[in-house]
Amino acid sequence: MKTTLILPLLLLVAACGSDQGAAATTVDSSAMPAASAAAATANVDAPVVPQTPGKPLVKKPYVPKRDAEFHFENKETIADADLGDYYIKMHCSIDGKSVGAMTLVFWPEVAPIHVRNFLRYCDEGFYDGLTYHRIIRDFMIQGGCPNGIGNGDGPHGNIKGEFSKDKKYAHKYGVLSMARDNSPDSASCQFYICCEETPSVHNLDGKYSAFGMLVNGVKTLEAIADTKVKPGRGGGSPSSPMAKVTMDKVEVIKGVPTETETVVMPEPDLGGEPAKVSVQHILISFKGAIPSATRSKEDAEKLALEVFAKAKACKSDAEYTALVKEHTDDSVRPGDENPGVYAMLNNKVRRDADFEKKYTELKGQFDALQADLKAAVASKSMTEAEAQAETQRVGMRLQSELEKSKGMPRAQLVPAFGNVGFKLEVGEVGLAPYDKKDSKFGWHIIRRVR
Repeated sequence: MKTTLILPLLLLVAACGSDQGAAATTVDSSAMPAASAAAATANVDAPVVPQTPGKPLVKKPYVPKRDAEFHFENKETIADADLGDYYIKMHCSIDGKSVGAMTLVFWPEVAPIHVRNFLRYCDEGFYDGLTYHRIIRDFMIQGGCPNGIGNGDGPHGNIKGEFSKDKKYAHKYGVLSMARDNSPDSASCQFYICCEETPSVHNLDGKYSAFGMLVNGVKTLEAIADTKVKPGRGGGSPSSPMAKVTMDKVEVIKGVPTETETVVMPEPDLGGEPAKVSVQHILISFKGAIPSATRSKEDAEKLALEVFAKAKACKSDAEYTALVKEHTDDSVRPGDENPGVYAMLNNKVRRDADFEKKYTELKGQFDALQADLKAAVASKSMTEAEAQAETQRVGMRLQSELEKSKGMPRAQLVPAFGNVGFKLEVGEVGLAPYDKKDSKFGWHIIRRVR
């Protein structure tokens, strides 16, 4: 019934005094960020950048698709300070069916070069008819490649990077930012819009040029982000949409948008249930349900009802934990002082926000420990072997703590486990009776702890 979790913390365990390298994160115009498998471990998604050798041949001179109305290439006509007086409306379709429009405003005060460059392309109709060629549901949607496959640059050349770590302009859901290759000054025409709130998104701050924000059109962004994609090649993240997602027309409008909305990632409809719960359970099994059980099915049911009655009478976490240690037939890790704890993510929930927070907290503790141990070894108040042993000891403890906070998808557990757990209030105890389909390992006495 248990699912083994592969956790990242021990991967950080190294000889005291070794340097910890940071994951490289590069996004480029040939392919914007690809969310890696690190989401499962709260490790920052390192964007994958397939490099395309050379540049596509220019077969004919660039001719704008429509006559420019505002001419953003002319600073004498439109100064940097006035770029914020314009916004765009991007009308989109999927396989020819309209999914509405996205309205985006700009941040010329932090990225005037990018705002002017983008508005110029929009003003000339450059994006009209182009596609979103790269879609990663838990990261971003990327478009603007003239070739439609991620390897093309625009006719107006590359622009200088404008990176900011100001929280006001941080990457988050709905933020418009620019794709580039490994060079910081290589952005051209390809852009992306963030469609999640994850470490992979936040990690872009200071490395990629955010220059605007969605103010209307969440349904359109969600429709594009939910587009099914082809399986990834060579273990890479799937990102190529199976449907044609098109920017039918991108129009520049002078003034202030009249239609706006609160731009936040929509919460899934969970029918009143919580997004995540943590429970502590006792498994009472019988011979034939799990290999280690020896009691009869009848004896298991009798014992389960007795333990359930005792569990409901427990007045503290310690009392319930004592019952777990005494009666559970589930496997218990040696030395685990809080056995039987599971965190579960409800169906439709994509992001385990508290796990990400917990990972950051524990990694900070682990990094601080390593710094202290390194100093202790340098001052000869501790040997290398002692430091290594302490690193391993604390690492194992933190890993166990992290494991208990990692929400497993509800679908990965027997159905009765979630059916009972998500109905409980904190402190309540429920019983999942044996059922061949929904609770095939026996009876589960389940107490919600968070």
